[in-house]
Amino acid sequence: MSADRPVRGAATSARLAFLETVVDACPDAVLGVDGAGTVTSWNRAAERLFGWTDAEVVGRPVTRLFPEELRPTLLWLLDIVATGDRIERYDVDVERKGGMPTPIALTLCPVSDARGGGAGRGAAIVARDMTEQRLAQASLAETEARVQEGEAITHVGRWLWDVATDTVQWSEEVHRIHGIDPWQFGGDLAAHVGSIVHDDRTTVEAALAHAIERRRPFEAEYDIVRPDGEARHLYARAEPTIGSGGVVVGMRGIIRDTSIPMPG
Repeated sequence: MSADRPVRGAATSARLAFLETVVDACPDAVLGVDGAGTVTSWNRAAERLFGWTDAEVVGRPVTRLFPEELRPTLLWLLDIVATGDRIERYDVDVERKGGMPTPIALTLCPVSDARGGGAGRGAAIVARDMTEQRLAQASLAETEARVQEGEAITHVGRWLWDVATDTVQWSEEVHRIHGIDPWQFGGDLAAHVGSIVHDDRTTVEAALAHAIERRRPFEAEYDIVRPDGEARHLYARAEPTIGSGGVVVGMRGIIRDTSIPMPG
């Protein structure tokens, strides 16, 4: 029995060393907090994210990493984790050393006592830097705003048809052209062609079917009648999206309101 203890002890030490290496190599900030809210461990990614060294943080309250107005929120989260619950993601801003606010996504997990029973006595906190994602979202939003502005000026909108699910998506300008609110749009091919006058609708539906069968671009001109009774003449074009099986899985294109002269 006594001979077995050193073996178990060596295995435990090796496992702990492995876990420490993994935590230290993790690209996300990982920190341990005890039941009193004091930082007990701090990996290298945490140093990069928060700007504080291990010596400056370990042994001090974790709340110092947060703006004063958000500290009650952190304590509330830690109280939840202390009951044994896990918090998968909580978006919040922290303060880097020097006061620079940084957006992060927090995951908090309870840490049980040595016997593995009862509620958590502390927490393991993983913090992911969301700065790049937030900048990317802002850039996408700005790009989309410019596209929408261009569509409004040229009276050209975008549309997408997923053939497999029969889902049709319109850009904001296509909704304006048709005079149909997004909440009132059916979102399928029937709704897409619903405003087209009867004679033209048959032609458009046949042209779409031909484009899918032949895997060729779609192009058509037709008249619509908006819900307010106003008639418009439109030009539509779309390119097929070919799936791995060699069949058309979608159409992506534009619709232009030719009733309104293009800006000169």
